[in-house]
Amino acid sequence: SGTRTIGFLTDANTDDKKYTIRVENYFGGQYKSDEVDVKVEKGTVTVVAAGDQSYFLGQEVKLSGTNSETDYVYLFITGPNLPNDGGILTDPRTKVDVAKGQYTEVDVNDDNTWEKTWQTSGLNIDAGTYTVYASANNVDKSGLSDTQYGTVSIIIRKPFVTAQTSQSTVAQGDDMYVRGVAEGDPSQGVAIWIMGKNKVLYNTESVNDDGTFEYEIDGGVTSGLSSGQYFVVVQHPMYNDKLDVEPQEEGCNDNDDGTTCYLYRYVIGPYPNPGSRLFTLEGQGSLQGSDAANALTVALDNSMVDDTYTK
Repeated sequence: SGTRTIGFLTDANTDDKKYTIRVENYFGGQYKSDEVDVKVEKGTVTVVAAGDQSYFLGQEVKLSGTNSETDYVYLFITGPNLPNDGGILTDPRTKVDVAKGQYTEVDVNDDNTWEKTWQTSGLNIDAGTYTVYASANNVDKSGLSDTQYGTVSIIIRKPFVTAQTSQSTVAQGDDMYVRGVAEGDPSQGVAIWIMGKNKVLYNTESVNDDGTFEYEIDGGVTSGLSSGQYFVVVQHPMYNDKLDVEPQEEGCNDNDDGTTCYLYRYVIGPYPNPGSRLFTLEGQGSLQGSDAANALTVALDNSMVDDTYTK
């Protein structure tokens, strides 16, 4: 067809400058030629974080960007109490080490875009401001002078829960509400524990998009409550988005021999082994009122439980 395509291949060692490509043909004792200028520029790397760049520990963070320099982008993070030259995303306290294979690599698409969903659940990091680096080459912070890279700052916050009752004194037959804020977007909501003398109420309540929740104890319930003091504990599942401490029923059926089965017979937790019975909440040998509330908060304070609470 009279045409021919020639490739001019560039790589990381190609200087970023203007090149002149010349084509010549000698025919009939004469040279015919043409020239075209081609400018080679250094590639760029960008990184952004979806949302307002402020996240609760346990949330997913969607990182994305572009890389027109190489076929892979390498990510690491710096911040409070992390290695100076950067930690890997999946374990930020572990230093980036190329020789040991300790790094985070993401493929770059044909259109030079990339994305990575970063799961922050279970990460051993503190609340604070962090910087995520995206590099065209597999280096840590000390090697960034020889490569293209981009950064984005993010804020990590720890989830929390607050709560209060609609009134401190409730007459039998009155409605009562437990209202509060549970930040961190717990998918299964918060657990509401109400404990008094020979009485236990337990339920979970969903959390609204703005972090608020409201749990109603209607007059039909309060009319059956004995006079006395009751304790309310609101439990937040925190980083693993799982209620680690929860009630367990006895595991029997009411029958003609007078056997009584309790819906909240025991309180179980993850220590010393998953599903261990921590204390008795109903029936023979149960803890009552303030003793039950204190035992529950002691269980929630255990180092093997990441849940938090307000009482």
